[in-house]
Amino acid sequence: MRTERRIPAHVKSNMVFSGLSVNAEATGTQSKRHFKDVVPVKARHNPLLLSAILAFAAANQHRTLGEDGYLEIAELYHYDSVWRLISITENIDNIPLSETLATICLLRYYEIITQNVSSQKHLQGCYSLLASRQIHLTADLVSAGYWNYLREDITVALIEQRGLMITLSNQNAPPEPTEDTDCANYITFLLGKIINRCLSVDSHALSLIEWETMKAELDKWKPSLPSSFNTIQTPGLTKQGSFPSIWTLRSWHGIEDMEGLRRKLEYHATEICALALSSDSASVWVNAFGPIAFCCPWIRDTQKRVEMAEELEKWGKMTGWPVSIIANSLSPPSNTTPMTAF
Repeated sequence: MRTERRIPAHVKSNMVFSGLSVNAEATGTQSKRHFKDVVPVKARHNPLLLSAILAFAAANQHRTLGEDGYLEIAELYHYDSVWRLISITENIDNIPLSETLATICLLRYYEIITQNVSSQKHLQGCYSLLASRQIHLTADLVSAGYWNYLREDITVALIEQRGLMITLSNQNAPPEPTEDTDCANYITFLLGKIINRCLSVDSHALSLIEWETMKAELDKWKPSLPSSFNTIQTPGLTKQGSFPSIWTLRSWHGIEDMEGLRRKLEYHATEICALALSSDSASVWVNAFGPIAFCCPWIRDTQKRVEMAEELEKWGKMTGWPVSIIANSLSPPSNTTPMTAF
């Protein structure tokens, strides 16, 4: 199926640049920038990957620019991508894993932009591809696709308050962190394990030993962070609002008694929102959607909730991400704090 001739070259180039820039921001924890630097090169010789890039890029242009012509282009290339995927998966043992996984990751973002977060056909496709293989985590494109998938699985799990699709164990743990990106990937892995243990449908109450084991892993991770992860607070530097200004050196560094517990949860929820609000990076915004959806119910200050909802709507328009479900959930809090989240 040939689709390339239907669109002028300069239009395709513009879409590719815009789409991959957004996706590189959304997957911004990879220092090698695989989706921005490696994927375009491979796409020149891989029609499947090229179609996925153009589908996502056109969908992003449609959402951010509001031009209907891009939607037709997006649907055309999405159809072409799915057709090519079906063709190559007939012999799944011989597929080019790195490029196919990158393709499905891009189609997942297409799925979000054109439909909504709850539509998860391509997310399921990523899971199916990864679950059938033993992935050796290094610094290659396959590993970049794995972390891309895992963060998206976590985002949806936090929004829907459920376990992940993928099972995580110490056997597929990332290597000991040596760079900033490794530290970010390691806490992503720990968060995924905690979500699976606490939010799965059939999960039972945590035992004291389990709680202490998970807490020990987190306590070990936090002091090991290099100084580059230290946040910078600048009171009064930016526009006045209900949240403090909290900055990081890299855009992606941002991921007792009952009343005392509520205050602690509200404090951490406020800090998560503040890190996102203080940033001008799409990677921070997109990766914050899940944590914000999960944590914001703990914020009892109505002004903060309203302010967060307004910023979410702005980020949605700028990135093309559908955020209305999250924003609408930030209605003024009731007298009942959502302890059922645990």
